Amino acid sequence: MDAAGGKILVLSKRDNPPLLYALPLSPKKDHVLAKKIASVQQIPPPTTEDHRQKHGLYRSQPTALDISPDGCRAVVLTYKHAYLFKRPSRGSWVAAFSEQPLTIPLPLPENFPDLRQREAICFTPDGNSLIVTSEGRGAGIYVLNPR
Repeated sequence: MDAAGGKILVLSKRDNPPLLYALPLSPKKDHVLAKKIASVQQIPPPTTEDHRQKHGLYRSQPTALDISPDGCRAVVLTYKHAYLFKRPSRGSWVAAFSEQPLTIPLPLPENFPDLRQREAICFTPDGNSLIVTSEGRGAGIYVLNPR
């Protein structure tokens, strides 16, 4: 949610490349249609090594998106890594998602079974750290400090 911009952002999972949609945070009608605002081509596709791994074909699929409390950064989680996009002051999300993101490496699922299927990420209230978790019982909760 981009409270400052008055929008809800949604990133598709199964489109290649992922598509970014926007919805009004406070719609004036009962029903609104999400508007496609960008094609996010900056998330790297699976590597040859990824393809050798179980479910490697899907490692680049986005599973979560969050906007920082100050509205200046967005983080996208995939089954492989997280990607931090920075929005220039008074810049658009379209511009932010067209720039190269900071890659936040995550441990491989085979080495961290409690982080096997990354499905959620969010900024901490102060915006300085990220919290990531997996789906399912016994999922770990990890705090990351992207710098």
